[in-house]
Amino acid sequence: MNIINLITQEYQIIQSLFLKIENTQQTEKLYEFFNQISHQIITHYQAEELTLYSLLSKDKDSQLLVDEAKKAHQVATALLEEIEAFSPTSSEFKTRLQELKKAVQAHLQQGNIILERAQTLISKQEQEQLGKEFVTIKNKLQAAT
Repeated sequence: MNIINLITQEYQIIQSLFLKIENTQQTEKLYEFFNQISHQIITHYQAEELTLYSLLSKDKDSQLLVDEAKKAHQVATALLEEIEAFSPTSSEFKTRLQELKKAVQAHLQQGNIILERAQTLISKQEQEQLGKEFVTIKNKLQAAT
């Protein structure tokens, strides 16, 4: 599968996890869904940076988009670390989770612009190769955690 389709699918997975966590009241499920969100976001961001962003950063006109996306990754990762310190039943957890959701949604919108740019700059064959690399990297990251 090509990198653009993979990343689009990952965006949908992350959004569905946010819905799941918002629609549950069970403490165990809140922990479970938060851990899934955290794991999904972190591995997605790392794989995205090592594949798509690495390639796009070679294009001068794409560099600013890539830099902004990497900053968004840092913000979301910092929020994830903050959220881990709170009980899922606390108001602080819920407040920070909403901040995380907004940050991730803003990044997803920005990501769509990056994906559109990638479609025009990267050949279909390169998109397929990047997709394979993305999956390999993500699998390694998941196995390491």
